[in-house]
Amino acid sequence: MSLAIRYLASIDEAGGIAVGRSTLPVIKKEDGSIFYDENFVFEYGKADWIRQGGNITIITYGTLLHTAVEVSDKLRTEGINCNVLNICCPLKLDENAIKNAASFGPVIIFEDHNARTGLGSLIALFMSKNNIHTSMIEMGLHEYGGSASASDLYHLYHLDANALTSKIKEIL
Repeated sequence: MSLAIRYLASIDEAGGIAVGRSTLPVIKKEDGSIFYDENFVFEYGKADWIRQGGNITIITYGTLLHTAVEVSDKLRTEGINCNVLNICCPLKLDENAIKNAASFGPVIIFEDHNARTGLGSLIALFMSKNNIHTSMIEMGLHEYGGSASASDLYHLYHLDANALTSKIKEIL
């Protein structure tokens, strides 16, 4: 996040960073090293391929990124390979990354925002305007959220590791 803050401080226009209040696991590369380390270069609008090599892509961001990585790593041990694409700037989509994601096969949009108006709708509009055809599944909120711990809410709204794992196995 500090890289994004430095980026905002370097430009002459307004911007914002949305952050949650939960402590989340550090995102790591497949070799166990830190993905967003001191050598990472933040580029506004550039998506990050956290995992590659599969024929299904989980597109996510924010607080659900670590869940997508966890599921991808667990499924890999079962012989199922999933790509994980982190969209850090949903208001400036990385069009090339979205096109690449669609070329691998089905796409799952995994977000803890309104499924009708969130990242999934932005990606669906982009794909429609660019005549990109692939199966797209939106996993997000379909009603106003309740009040409980984050893990309880993610379970309640089917946005936890078990729900994502089940959806991937259902698709494949």
